[in-house]
Amino acid sequence: MKFTEGAFRNYGYALAEKEFADKTYTWDQWERTKKDKGEAAANAEQKAELAKGKILARRDRGHHAQQVLRGPTSSTSSRR
Repeated sequence: MKFTEGAFRNYGYALAEKEFADKTYTWDQWERTKKDKGEAAANAEQKAELAKGKILARRDRGHHAQQVLRGPTSSTSSRR
């Protein structure tokens, strides 16, 4: 990962946690919980937060991220 990509990712996670904490659960939160309490605790925390209706902010590679940004198109809507 290039430095700028990592910096942008970190900025995005920080912004989501600061400005939209009531609506998002970030992958950085999952990583911190995994480090402090273990993977099972991180998975349980994520599951609980998503059950509350929060959106998972997670890094995605390739065209999947572009689909999220653009929304469904006629070529992908039939696969959903």
